Amino acid sequence: MKSFIYYDLEEVLLDDARQARAIAPAAREFIARGARWPEELKASSPLELPNPREVAYQDSLMAWINELFPALNQSLGGTVLVRENGISLLEILRYRFLFEFAEVEQRWNAVSEMLREGAERILWVVPREESSKIKLLTSTMPAPKFEVVAVDRSTSSPGKLWRLFRRFGRRLVDRFQDGTEALTSRHPHSPIAGTSLAVVEYYPNSAKTLIPVTAALRQQHGIETVWIAARRPVKQMLARHGIPSISLRRLTPNTNRTRKHFGIKARAILKESLESLPNEIFRGTGSSQGKSFLLPAIFETLSSLLEESAFWLDSLLEAFGTLRPRCVVSTTYSSSVGRAAALAARDQNACSAFVQHGMFPDYDIFTDFCNDAMFVWGNANRQTMMRNGIMDSRIKVVGAATYDGLIRRTRLEVPTVFRQPGGPLRIAYMASRTGGQVVGASVAKLHVSTVAKAASQISNGQLTVKLHPSDKTRMIEEILKDYPNVKLIRDGNSQDIILQSDVVITVSSTTGLEACIADKPLIVLETKGLSEYGPYRKYGAALHVSVEDGQASSLLADTIRILISNSSAKLAELAKGRRLLIDDLLNGGRGDAIELTAQAVADLLEGKLESARPAGAAR
Repeated sequence: MKSFIYYDLEEVLLDDARQARAIAPAAREFIARGARWPEELKASSPLELPNPREVAYQDSLMAWINELFPALNQSLGGTVLVRENGISLLEILRYRFLFEFAEVEQRWNAVSEMLREGAERILWVVPREESSKIKLLTSTMPAPKFEVVAVDRSTSSPGKLWRLFRRFGRRLVDRFQDGTEALTSRHPHSPIAGTSLAVVEYYPNSAKTLIPVTAALRQQHGIETVWIAARRPVKQMLARHGIPSISLRRLTPNTNRTRKHFGIKARAILKESLESLPNEIFRGTGSSQGKSFLLPAIFETLSSLLEESAFWLDSLLEAFGTLRPRCVVSTTYSSSVGRAAALAARDQNACSAFVQHGMFPDYDIFTDFCNDAMFVWGNANRQTMMRNGIMDSRIKVVGAATYDGLIRRTRLEVPTVFRQPGGPLRIAYMASRTGGQVVGASVAKLHVSTVAKAASQISNGQLTVKLHPSDKTRMIEEILKDYPNVKLIRDGNSQDIILQSDVVITVSSTTGLEACIADKPLIVLETKGLSEYGPYRKYGAALHVSVEDGQASSLLADTIRILISNSSAKLAELAKGRRLLIDDLLNGGRGDAIELTAQAVADLLEGKLESARPAGAAR
């Protein structure tokens, strides 16, 4: 029997490989690119398959979604997916489905590859908490023979059950607080119908981007803003800045009285629609047809997300029906809330605009917008969008409002010499979120260990590690217990840390851009299976170090020493690259992005960007 082993793990331990090989000796082995493999077995590493976190893989997955969703919309049951006003719920959940389903579909990709190689038996090595899910998926396959090997893994990151419990608890707290606020508030905020501008936000951190923009709109253009907080943390953040806002829940009593927005009957129709689709649709990104494997997972994922998307759409339609805004602005275009806001605005004959908050790389996947207008950081983003068929009239380059303050600070502060003579070398490591969309737990562990070891090899090196604000694990703290001289910062401003550093190290975080703005030498860590989100290599704006090598910490230390020993030549070369990056990606780093963004919103309201509305859309 032709046997294969698939290690569905972020980090394979020596015992894992020994256990699997004992069950299936001489089997061919596969692993996702970037997963950790035991150093002792490097000579017999498995064949690598796409990693679900790779942007190139996600780009291919989106291409498949672009086949699946139209087929579902046009199926006999498509009426439950498309509302009477023509809004497809599938468009609202597009990116949520992409990122939530990537892990499942990548598993089919792996199965498909092994089937192509003639597998008759597949040994699936997986963490114990995932084993039941794998058994459910593989039980639908008539062939080959699947055997699941569950291995124990202890992790400091919150489990899925805990995250579900926390989400449910947060909803209960939100409902209670909304109710008490309505009862105790002497002067509840009463929205005025016919408001000019409504801002809808789901994430507190991204909402901060628009605070100075809305202030400029009021002061320079006389335009008042109504803030709609989709979540209580947004409302609380705005309150700390003295900005009144309306809870979306309080604006939408009718929507919140409805228990189900995508009910049992609709779920049954969805399942029938999926079953009626041709087998070829269920290839996914693999080379084989996998309807029996993929259909149950697609149904479960879509059912959950359709309920959520229907709720957000109904809420925002009700909210905009009350407020009747002329324009709706948000800093998110990929979240269900941001997409529902743009589509609900169009239904209410209002225009919508996306104001870029974070960096997205030059891939087609990041160009699916529901908004009428996109106000982006630089020409690089504009070119990506235009390459994907978005009209130039819908795009306005305004710079990054979130970085205006840093640009001004950098200009005002006296330039410092790289590493003061005889002084310490101040190294800042800006960690990505552990277990997030980009960096898995095992990779995060590898990165921080590599940086800490490298810093310990630098004479007078002083390392500061800044945790990502959304990192709720304790993993990095646990690792750094072995490095008592490392300064760990969980809260605080990343820009302050960067300005006080001599060299900045990052992986995928936008803090790499902050280092370029602050004119600090930047080192980017590279790992298999981890996409480079910042185009630093393209512009020559950073040094790159691979952490795949067993001597990664020494390589990183040597790279830092290059900056020290050859500072005048290498630093000048990197400075030139940073300038090119800032010119193309950040509109030259002019420092007036707040004013330009406010002007663009004002122009949209005044009809000066009328052509921004896609052809055929309502007005």
